[in-house]
Amino acid sequence: VNISALFYYAESDTFLRYCTIEDIDENGIPELLIGVSNGIDGLYFCDMVTFNGEKIIKLFDESNYVYGRKKELFLSTDGIFIIRSDEGEKGLKTEFYKLSSDGWHVEFIESISYKMDDSGQKDYYRNKNGEYKISWELYSLILEEYPISAVDDNCMIKKVSNK
Repeated sequence: VNISALFYYAESDTFLRYCTIEDIDENGIPELLIGVSNGIDGLYFCDMVTFNGEKIIKLFDESNYVYGRKKELFLSTDGIFIIRSDEGEKGLKTEFYKLSSDGWHVEFIESISYKMDDSGQKDYYRNKNGEYKISWELYSLILEEYPISAVDDNCMIKKVSNK
């Protein structure tokens, strides 16, 4: 668990902690998903952990984790999950992951993003073995490959605490 992020938000009464347990890869071992919200800006994904029968396994590597940018977490099909990261006024990044076959590691599939320049022009990108520019049409097709499952409010993290 990203303890530093949770301690930071635990100091503030304005943030609510959320979590849910979901067997994303349907291997019989559920994953615990943790998030926080101030009630205004949506839910921020903090972390995901699982249990290997002996200990808790942290699924996201700290070196790839940027707190405050992992904003929305969604389920797709076949155990794939989607993290949509708000890049502010300049863009949006959508990452596609799955759990490894042993269920104890996160595997990156690919990501797509758009970036807006100062003139308002959007450029679209795909990152699959390297980032490269793509068309709006390909960007849209990739989004269609990973449909978001119907979950309450589309976000799989549920409220569990008022503090």
